[in-house]
Order: sequence, then structure tokens, then C-alpha cells
Amino acid sequence: MKIQRFKIDFVKLEKLRPIKKLFNVNEIESLIRDIEVNGLKYPIIVDKNLRFIIDGNKRYYVFKQLGLKKIPAVYIDYTDINIEVKRFFIKVERNEDLDEFIKLSYPYLSYGYFKVILKTIHRETILYFNDLYITYDLIHNFSRIIKHQLIPEVMYREYIHFPIIIPPEIGKHHIVNLVYQGKLLPLNSIIHVIRYVIPEIDYSIKL
Repeated sequence: MKIQRFKIDFVKLEKLRPIKKLFNVNEIESLIRDIEVNGLKYPIIVDKNLRFIIDGNKRYYVFKQLGLKKIPAVYIDYTDINIEVKRFFIKVERNEDLDEFIKLSYPYLSYGYFKVILKTIHRETILYFNDLYITYDLIHNFSRIIKHQLIPEVMYREYIHFPIIIPPEIGKHHIVNLVYQGKLLPLNSIIHVIRYVIPEIDYSIKL
């Protein structure tokens, strides 16, 4: 991790641009309770040029939910080589996971193939799809997989694991494009790796 001095500003929420969408307040309920009790421990990180939130979208929504007007923030240049973006994968175990997969996938549609890992007792099969809806259908119903003759029936009977869906790689230029287009990613779709030591703060919430 790199050491660098950062100035902490108190920024109006209305001046900031989240890059992730809050679909349901339940997604941040535990964080709301934590911040109400313990305060804010780290400032959010914001691109200094386009003012979008690199790290801290959940904290932004918590402050908004609590009716607060400003939030502690650090400005940084998103083109900095010490910032990387990585995408999450989804393990499909419930119908809700498929719903999350659909929410996560829309911004990726033009970026490449979805990778689906199907594990059995004896082997692992990797399938690639460039169509969101075919991917959804095949995973939602394993019989569709057999119907499309993508795997042998003997493998179908061996399944002990749920599928893992990996969206296409996404880069920082994709994030900037989404910002310009006004599109939002789901909260748990990507994570930014920041190789700087971000200063701790002790900011108590006064409601």
C-alpha cells in the first residue's frame, strides 16, 4: 500500500454521482445501524474530474437515507494506475440470485461473454454465452441445458453444486462510459482496489 496525504472535504451529496444503484433499502440496513451507532470510519473516495463515487456508494446511500446533506470525502484521479476495478461473480443458489444476476448483467451486455461454471462430482464444465437471456434460461432450468445438448445427461444427474456466473471483464474505461451515459451498476457488481492508505476518521452522526 502507498502512503499519500489526502485532504478530507465535506461534500454535498447533491454534488456527487453514485455509480451503483440501490434497488432496495434492505441492501444497506445493517450499514445504516452500524453508522448510526459507531459513526463513519473512512471517507468515501471520489473521482476529482467527474465527481463519481469510486468507493463508498453504500455509505453515500446511508447518508442520503438518514437525511444528511454532506459526507466526508477524498478526491483522487480515477486514471491513477494505483486504482483497479474488478467484477464479482454470482453463485446461483436461489431464485433471488438469478434476479441479482439479471440486475448485474445489463451494464455488461456489450462487453463480451458471460462465463458459466457448472461443477459436478467428477468434473467441471465451462460454458460461454454472449446472450443474457439464453444464459438466464439455461441456468434457471437445467433441463434446458440438456435440451440444448450442451452437456451429457449423465453429467446432469451428477450435479451437486450450483452454477457460478462470471460476467465479462470490465475496465475503468467502461466505468467512465457508464458515468457519461448515466447508467448505474448494482451495489455488489464491482469493487475498486485502491493501493493507497486511506486515512481513518471518527465522524459521529448527529441526526
